[in-house]
Amino acid sequence: MVSVTLSIEEEPGQHYAISFDFIGPRIDELLAVFPEPARKALWQWLEDRTTVGEHLQLSPTATIFNLEATLGTIQRGAYEQFVPLIVQRVTART
Repeated sequence: MVSVTLSIEEEPGQHYAISFDFIGPRIDELLAVFPEPARKALWQWLEDRTTVGEHLQLSPTATIFNLEATLGTIQRGAYEQFVPLIVQRVTART
């Protein structure tokens, strides 16, 4: 599973976040939107057991045209509860 969390701070102290979980073949679909050699570097990073739980700033960026997801189950983080979106389909811009 790969989790992608996007967060912004709209005003000081006012944070918003959204989390997407990519499972199985959805990981392949996600990485397919990145250009080579970034795709290869991302796979290597994901397969490296020493990077589990670490964060990665994605560069170069990629554009996803369409992302379909369903609600997951309630998760408990260190400071809050949240419900991740489980990705069902990723479509790249063609």
